[in-house]
Amino acid sequence: MRKKFLVIGAIALSTASLLTFTACSSSAVSASLYSTWFNRIEYTGIQQGIEGQIEELAYDISFTEGSGSNNYSVYVPDEYDGTEGPYQMTTKFYVKTYDWSDPEKAAEDILTDENTSVPEYGLGDIPVLPDDYVVEATSERVYVYTIEYTVPMTYVYTDESLGEITRWNTHYSVCYFRPVRDSLQPVFSYEYVLSSTPVDPNYLYEGSLCTFSYQNTVYYNYDCTECVTTYEEVPVEDELYTKRDDGYDTKTTTTDLTESKNELFDNSSVYTVMRALNYYTASSFTADIFIPLENNFSTYTISGSVSTALSASSDSQKKMLTALANGGYFDDTQAVSSDDEGDDDDDDDDDDDETGVSESDGGNENEPDGEITLPSNIYYSKVSLELSADLSGPSQEVWYAAQNGEESMKRQNYTRSTMLYVSIPFAYSLGSMEFTLSDVLSVFNENEPQNS
Repeated sequence: MRKKFLVIGAIALSTASLLTFTACSSSAVSASLYSTWFNRIEYTGIQQGIEGQIEELAYDISFTEGSGSNNYSVYVPDEYDGTEGPYQMTTKFYVKTYDWSDPEKAAEDILTDENTSVPEYGLGDIPVLPDDYVVEATSERVYVYTIEYTVPMTYVYTDESLGEITRWNTHYSVCYFRPVRDSLQPVFSYEYVLSSTPVDPNYLYEGSLCTFSYQNTVYYNYDCTECVTTYEEVPVEDELYTKRDDGYDTKTTTTDLTESKNELFDNSSVYTVMRALNYYTASSFTADIFIPLENNFSTYTISGSVSTALSASSDSQKKMLTALANGGYFDDTQAVSSDDEGDDDDDDDDDDDETGVSESDGGNENEPDGEITLPSNIYYSKVSLELSADLSGPSQEVWYAAQNGEESMKRQNYTRSTMLYVSIPFAYSLGSMEFTLSDVLSVFNENEPQNS
């Protein structure tokens, strides 16, 4: 069965598409952020002793068709160019030292980092730190967050006699940013986008599908009052390849960030910002998010809901619970059998052919015969991202693992507020791309927390 979805916009699966434009009215509220990826969330610095450790998570990619209609269709093929689905997104989160004192070394450290894939994408190289941003004899420990996925998309022409055409769509991003005590302030970001998309959202005719391939590199100055963005075309051997932005190959833009009236974040770190919210009460705040492709920031409202229990009776939620159980992200004194049913939530559809998960070995070591013991005390909080502007449309929805009660979370944050699910809607009610946690590949294993 084909997994259909429809695509609109110039960049179908780019970082920019992670930000969904929606009407919203809210006064600016300063963010109350926590280090929710650690066991003790109230430590605002970066814990000592976690260098060399990495949190790596995998998410299955699927699509839910919306209620909208147009005159062509797009679907994710089960197999393309020798690669079979399901296709996945992976994220990595870790700590490293960023050197402000040497422009060449700053870029070299990024390119040679074994945990990032910058040299494997785009041009395989990046600009160096601007001389004006150099701070002598200064380095600092920062967080690094990466997102990576490649998925094929098959486009069916409006005139079906013309057949269909398939192209790879790739997104890779990395962001360096400061700890919670510095409001997760960005230091550096990079993104590579390869995307094929119709130029007309309503029709797909011969010659109207274009392939875009580019990379953006952003350096922020030490005070985060300015940044320099370098946009570079990355030519690909594809007859559909089309240059963007009046055909230039490279463009460097300096952006003044002092006009930002809220806390400022980079687009590539948004999921970590949303993860850092308070999940035991409903909360929201207004943030300015810098979008490299636009060389500017836009104001968004990030809102978190109260927690709801995950249920093993829902196939997609069972997949999340299984991943958390295998990763050790729950209090196993309250674990229950995977056959038990919790409180189902009808916000999450059960698509058996899309999100079913089989029992696997490697679960709780106390569970006989390799069956997975799922926790009964894992909750999730829905967090939305909405543009504060006079526009309308759906908001992006992200689920994070949570615990029931403030004191429980502060005492021992055993879920680490792991991102469980992402739904990215497209305009015109065409549907949404969905990412469901399927595997916890590695986790932070910090000692008794200490600020640095």
